[in-house]
Amino acid sequence: MSHSISHCPVSSTRPLRILTASAVRSIRSPTASGGWRRPRASSEPVQGAGGVIVPPDGYLPALRQLCRENEILFVADEVISGFGRLGEWFASKLWELDPDVITLAKGITSGYLPLGATLVSDEIAQGLINSGYFSHGYTYSGHPTTAAAALANLDVLERDGLVPRVRDEIGPYFQQKLREFAGHPAVGEVRGHGLIGALELLPRAGKAGLKEGVIVRGIRDLIAVSPPFTITRQELDLLFAAIRRTLERLWR
Repeated sequence: MSHSISHCPVSSTRPLRILTASAVRSIRSPTASGGWRRPRASSEPVQGAGGVIVPPDGYLPALRQLCRENEILFVADEVISGFGRLGEWFASKLWELDPDVITLAKGITSGYLPLGATLVSDEIAQGLINSGYFSHGYTYSGHPTTAAAALANLDVLERDGLVPRVRDEIGPYFQQKLREFAGHPAVGEVRGHGLIGALELLPRAGKAGLKEGVIVRGIRDLIAVSPPFTITRQELDLLFAAIRRTLERLWR
């Protein structure tokens, strides 16, 4: 589904709820029968590397309900959104998705060491247990050093209240500063949630790099910003001031 009305191949006057319903129906498929040969639908609650695409209201709950009705396994890819990025420990909670499977990485160690994990529902876990033999593993599975880094990282997140901080303090301020670019002539769209956001640039502004002492991620013609949970308001002010100076220089 296109991430915004301005990029949809249909008329921009078409109601968003109709676009949402159409996108949900497009993933319908016959349910396979027997054993674990069931179809699945995978979704990032907020798409990250694809351009910080925030789903329209109602889309994710409707998709989840469709999966329930058709016995489709629902997989939430929370590699980016998990562990507080959107202001909840897991973004699935924001939309009450209750996924069958959640894939995790990045935030589980805050990137200090590489680690991935998969959470599964009781139903799936019981199936694995009852199967008698589950042949799966990696050479470095359960590496003690990486596991220790993850535990230490989770302790810091809990001890310092960083997830509530994203939800109640620094996340709303970040979104406020981000949306101040909505009227800038170089910016076609502003979007984000919690402590992740993007400025989609118009073609004229999308080719130059930032030279203002900050590091941001470029994805096609957009600036993606995903700062640490510990960032201060003053640091956010410096960040967005640098972005604004860059855009104004590009738009001369």
